[in-house]
Amino acid sequence: MKSTLFSTDAHRPADRYEAWRNRDWPSLAPVMDSMPPEAPFSARTETFSLAGIPLTYARIDGLDYVRSQSLIRRDGIDHVGIAIMVAGTYSGETRASAFAGGAGTVLIGEFGQPFRQRSTRSETVTLALPRAIVRRALPALEGVHGLVLDGAAATLIVEHVLMLRRNLRDVPDVVAPMLAEALVNTVLAGLAMSGQALAGDERGDAVAALQASRIIAQRLADPDLDVNQLVALTGISRSALYRAFAPEGGVATYIRRQRLEAAHRALADPGNAAQISEIAYRCGFTDPAQFSRAFRAEYGMSPRQLRASLPR
Repeated sequence: MKSTLFSTDAHRPADRYEAWRNRDWPSLAPVMDSMPPEAPFSARTETFSLAGIPLTYARIDGLDYVRSQSLIRRDGIDHVGIAIMVAGTYSGETRASAFAGGAGTVLIGEFGQPFRQRSTRSETVTLALPRAIVRRALPALEGVHGLVLDGAAATLIVEHVLMLRRNLRDVPDVVAPMLAEALVNTVLAGLAMSGQALAGDERGDAVAALQASRIIAQRLADPDLDVNQLVALTGISRSALYRAFAPEGGVATYIRRQRLEAAHRALADPGNAAQISEIAYRCGFTDPAQFSRAFRAEYGMSPRQLRASLPR
């Protein structure tokens, strides 16, 4: 399986922090504010895509991070982040509580909610899951922001991702969907062991959400994408899809939100000079005016206003 490598070693010491900062999602660098360290900065990452789920192995110097409300509004990313600490320590605060952990622990965080975090030089594994997947297993999703797993619940996840690290380069791409499903189920099992309820039906719904969300991500540009296509492409029943995406407002609402998020990322990219209408069409919208209304309803500003707010 192919991976994407990044290393600050390829840059002059004075440029290394900015080179790391200027990477695109699914790198976590642009979705959190941080201050450049006084000493020369070092980071090395390797990212695999497991059927659209980014899995990143990283060694990085210590930093202070902030996920602010303004960043949340600007980038529109609201995935659930899973951070597995292989070496190093971290601590931080959400609006509700403080959290801390070290090697062998797993931190759960929502990118749709603000937080602060301080990390030492560390070795980590991170993945970002769509909310619809996690929410099917954890209906009270808001309660896991800042949750730290340890003991057997964390060990289950840590050993699984380290096993993947040893083998992914030799795995054919065709099995990526199966590996993604196994990884998600392992994470959900760890959450269940921590005391979070995971009923059998809910686990099945989480798998359905994973399969459907993968197809949705691949076909966002198709304006005809709907529940009928998902039934045909996944083999999942209509009722199971409705149940799986009910917490997100339904299948159609989830698709529309994913299209808006994709358009938001494109519009917020200073290097993307495409016209707003072209971006709308690429994201599956057929009417630029309807796209603008939906965008304003979701983000509180028009696409044009978002572009005007970007640094020049």
